[in-house]
Amino acid sequence: MKLQVLLISLLFLSLLPVSSVAQTEPKPEVDVFCESYYNQELNPNPRYSSYYNEVSVECTLQNDNAYSVEVETAIQWIYSNNYDSSSSITINANSEEYFQFQIYGSDDAPAGFETFTFEAIVIQYGGVRECTDCETTTHSLEIEVLEWTAVELELLSESPTGTFGISEMYEIQLCAINDEYQLGARISVDGNHDVNPAIGFDYEYSDPYPKAGTMKVEVPKRMELDINAGDTTDVDASFSLEVLENHTEDVYVIFIVVLGESDEVSQYLNNGYYSSNVDLYFGGCLVEGIEYQFNDNKNNPIIIETSSDNSKIYLVAGIGGATTICLLIALIALLARKRH
Repeated sequence: MKLQVLLISLLFLSLLPVSSVAQTEPKPEVDVFCESYYNQELNPNPRYSSYYNEVSVECTLQNDNAYSVEVETAIQWIYSNNYDSSSSITINANSEEYFQFQIYGSDDAPAGFETFTFEAIVIQYGGVRECTDCETTTHSLEIEVLEWTAVELELLSESPTGTFGISEMYEIQLCAINDEYQLGARISVDGNHDVNPAIGFDYEYSDPYPKAGTMKVEVPKRMELDINAGDTTDVDASFSLEVLENHTEDVYVIFIVVLGESDEVSQYLNNGYYSSNVDLYFGGCLVEGIEYQFNDNKNNPIIIETSSDNSKIYLVAGIGGATTICLLIALIALLARKRH
């Protein structure tokens, strides 16, 4: 009986080292660190380039172990990215590996914050040993999806015809003096948040500017649009122009429709501060200067013929008093030289 107990005790003691080794089996891991270049913002506004709807990320995997490790990686991101996680990565002992890639937003991404996470797990170490229960290490970044609002104008009607929707100065036609300039438009709104759109109105003169008190322009009142993203509404507006005195030079009158978020429109109207978050729609007309009117002889020079020493000299007149005087002085000097 004592012999049996002794044999059982020896067998038990022989198993202790094996159990101890199994309990101290290493579970290696790698450190993960990620950072974003340039910004941590996505701007899915369709008016901008897709460049603004992506974030460049660089992640580092640090292996502080005394042996090499084979690592599998993955990305947790609600939208798309260009990171390739199809193959594992071997990192030498006391070494690190870098990865750079882009994560993208979606055109319909709601405003707010989204979490990006990079994951890494060791699947083999020392070149031969597999690790089936090694822990996953991670690092996360909070990426902000910016708010955007797009307010667009579709011209439905205008009076006089050709007043609105201009993009170049040569498209501007003559003003109907002391008249109103009306437009009817369909306004569509889009965005990725609870929008608060508005329309404002302004005007500007293109150089040369009229003298103070010689011209009067009245613009429509600012309009708040009680619609949500994805909706449309129709509006009517009217500018008025009154010319109080004639002008010697042409004056271009530019009508401006300001479209965007209510606070952005107010900033533009109150401070003249232009934000890329507002859209401008232009109209206008030309008040013709009187020096270009009723002057049939302006472009018809008069040829005056004179002679000296059998040679003929021609004087071009009618192209301006100063020019004519200069030509007369030149003529007198030439005649004086010929007499000598």
